[in-house]
Amino acid sequence: MNGEEYHDEVAAYYDAEADDFEARAGQNHVLEQLRQAFRNVTMAYRPQRMLEVGYGPGLDMEWFADQPDIKTVHGLDVTPSFHRIVAGKSAAREDGKIHALLGSAEDAEQKMEGKEVDTVIVFFGALNTTADLAMAAESIANVLQPGGRAVLTFVNRWYAFDILWNVMTLRPKRAFARLRPVWGGYSPTRHLPSVCHSSRSVRKAFAPHLT
Repeated sequence: MNGEEYHDEVAAYYDAEADDFEARAGQNHVLEQLRQAFRNVTMAYRPQRMLEVGYGPGLDMEWFADQPDIKTVHGLDVTPSFHRIVAGKSAAREDGKIHALLGSAEDAEQKMEGKEVDTVIVFFGALNTTADLAMAAESIANVLQPGGRAVLTFVNRWYAFDILWNVMTLRPKRAFARLRPVWGGYSPTRHLPSVCHSSRSVRKAFAPHLT
């Protein structure tokens, strides 16, 4: 499967649940606490021009756009339904701060068309569903202005609680699912082909481009 076919598969997965994704996200208080922690870390760097990779229904794009010192928030996502939702939110704001783009992390440089940002964010695993992590790293680095930074999160390959819990509940396949070449995602009923990268593979992809 080539990169375009893979991203189409990821997009189809999220298209199927895009319209109720925002409501469900707000019901998970643990994820909301994580989300706010990620935002706080990002704001400590005083961003002004941002790019989010994997914006979903735009929860974080809206939040950052509401901060008075932030001038513009660009976003990249492979899912057409999320692009439609966030483009609608952008139009409703009428302040020109949110710019939703349709594309993958690997497309960042092309889609930004020469525009640079001081901060790139990836909060909830979008880099676990890239066809080529090294290419994504290079493209992300190429849209950062000199001195810019990237705040990136990944679904952890080694999550001790997940392993222990599934072993204790007699689900050995799920216990070690993240260690396989392809992880199926969190859902017990739907398969999202993704990769739980090790810290070593993340460093290998990003070290040539970010310090």
